[in-house]
Amino acid sequence: TCNVIDKSKICSKQILAGCASSYICNQASYFTDGDKKWKEGLYELYVQEAKKRGLSVNMTTNGTLVERYWDELHSCGIDSLSLSIDGLEEVHDSLRGQKGAYKKTLKALQRLQSQGQIACSVYFVATNKNVAQLSKVFDICSDLGASFDFWPVNDAPELYIKDPKHVRIWEEAVEYIARKSEKV
Repeated sequence: TCNVIDKSKICSKQILAGCASSYICNQASYFTDGDKKWKEGLYELYVQEAKKRGLSVNMTTNGTLVERYWDELHSCGIDSLSLSIDGLEEVHDSLRGQKGAYKKTLKALQRLQSQGQIACSVYFVATNKNVAQLSKVFDICSDLGASFDFWPVNDAPELYIKDPKHVRIWEEAVEYIARKSEKV
C-alpha cells in the first residue's frame, strides 16, 4: 500500500512521484487498491514514476477489471499482478459482495497465464467461510501455472479460524499444499 497518498485528496503527479520515491530503498513497489486506481486513471502514472526510479511494480487486484483495462495493463510496464481469490464461485462472490466476481477473476487469471507477459500470483485469505475450499483453489491455480500465496485472515475476528473443525481443515490444507508445492 502506498502510504504517501492521502486518499481524501485528489492524487497528483507530485503525490504519486512522492509515493514512488518513498520506496526508493526497496527494489519493488507494491500497490494495493489497484482496481480503483485504474478507474481513476492513476495507475499508469504511478507505474511510470516507479519505473523511472528503477523499481519493479506489483499490483494487488480483485481481477474483475483486468479485461476492461487489458491494453493499459500491458502498455504501462507493470511487472506482476496478484489476484485475490477467496474461494470457489459461490463463496468468493459472497465474500466479495459481487455476483460474477469469481468468473471475472478466473478469466483474468487464465488470460494472464496464457499471455505469459506479466507474472501472476493468487492470494487466498483463509477464513471460517472458505477454509474448506483452500486446497481446491490451490489446485485450480496450480493447474493454471500461477503462484499461490495463502494465509489466515488477521483483521476480521468474526472470520477467524477458531472452531476445531476449521482448524483441522486448515492444517490438512496446509499439509496438502506443502506436499504438492515445492515453494512451500
